[in-house]
Amino acid sequence: MTAAGQNHYYWLTSLLAVRGLQTRTCRVIAALNAVLGMVPAVLMLSPAGPHGPVRQAIAVIIGVFALGVGAVWLRHSWPSQQFSAISVTLGAIPMSAACLIMTDPVLGLLATSAFIFSSGYVAFLHRPSVLAGPWLLGGLTLGYLGVRVGVDDPALAACAVLIIALLNVFVFFTCRVAIGLSSTDIHHSEIEPLTGLLNTDGLYSRAANLLAARNRQDDRHMVLAVVSIDSFPLLSSMSGQRRANRARIDVSQALRETVRRNAIAAHISDSEFIVADTFTTPDASPLIDRVQGAMKSTPSRVTASIGVVCTPLAPLTVHPPEIVIDALLAVAEEAMERAREDGGNDVRYDVRDDLPINE
Repeated sequence: MTAAGQNHYYWLTSLLAVRGLQTRTCRVIAALNAVLGMVPAVLMLSPAGPHGPVRQAIAVIIGVFALGVGAVWLRHSWPSQQFSAISVTLGAIPMSAACLIMTDPVLGLLATSAFIFSSGYVAFLHRPSVLAGPWLLGGLTLGYLGVRVGVDDPALAACAVLIIALLNVFVFFTCRVAIGLSSTDIHHSEIEPLTGLLNTDGLYSRAANLLAARNRQDDRHMVLAVVSIDSFPLLSSMSGQRRANRARIDVSQALRETVRRNAIAAHISDSEFIVADTFTTPDASPLIDRVQGAMKSTPSRVTASIGVVCTPLAPLTVHPPEIVIDALLAVAEEAMERAREDGGNDVRYDVRDDLPINE
């Protein structure tokens, strides 16, 4: 799927969470909503602003609505994708109303530039189709106010409409290009929303691709590790869901910084992560040592029980990739459980010359 048609919501929001920027970004968006929403009410003090009981009532309603939307963005977690898309679409209504209630149509025409915020937001986080409603309403508003201004000053109206329209297109196009250059080729349905790592479907898809390249001479062993956060249910119950989510985000970032570029890192359950890669030797301890060290250095300082299975690639070629992955996961899970039963914060390796596979 091309960058232009891709939905980047979960990829980008999880990336913000991993970088520790989610809360700050939510606060900025909340502030923008509140400030923009209060502008019509403040303009009641201006001769060019909204006047008359109906227009001023609308200005106050817009302000209250904007403060409510801003309050939603002050939560610690990012809004759902559906809520985000709906809020952009419905938010176009008060934006349009704010432009139309101005006494001076020139001021209303200038206010339509606020639709640029919607254009940039959707370009970064949603499919272009989400902009259909806001751009349609914004275009009608821009056209109506352009006609009103054009009655007295056609040149001003034409230039203002053209500039505002071009600014929206430019911001949208620039943001899409920036996202396209920085995004991965992973489909959004394969991404786990909280951590931005692969989910279970993504794990199987990418692992199948990894096994498909198993004829390489340099990488002769398949390694899969199950990394399970120790005492995760206790952490969740005593410290709350927010702290538990922070721990999972920290672990995901530790894995990103540790594994090779072409390796697989996935988050398949509340406390379990998967790392898969190919090696020249059956010794995966250098990778696992780095994983443990990276986890201990995270702000959460969590530990993990890790089970590792390593097996030659050659015998796997006669089996379907999905069955091979199931077998690898089963062996690694058993090794991880042994590490947990022995007290956790440890690793158990299982090197198999002949991986048991049942078709």
